[in-house]
Amino acid sequence: MVEYESRSGRALYLVNVGKEPAREVTVRVKKASRSAIRVYADTVLTSCLARERGDWTEIALPEFRSSCIVKVLKGHE
Repeated sequence: MVEYESRSGRALYLVNVGKEPAREVTVRVKKASRSAIRVYADTVLTSCLARERGDWTEIALPEFRSSCIVKVLKGHE
């Protein structure tokens, strides 16, 4: 996983190097108020489950074969 950060938010780039699709992957990000989360599994915008846990947001990622991008955008409702 590689993390990128900018003024507009942060992005996580995950790559699956296994032979099987990645399943049951959860990532944690520092909670940012008024942020929006966008998940792209194998380049397709996909829904996911995000839960607040204290100072963190846990994001349960959908199954993906090659890559998954998680964008946490600041300043969104």
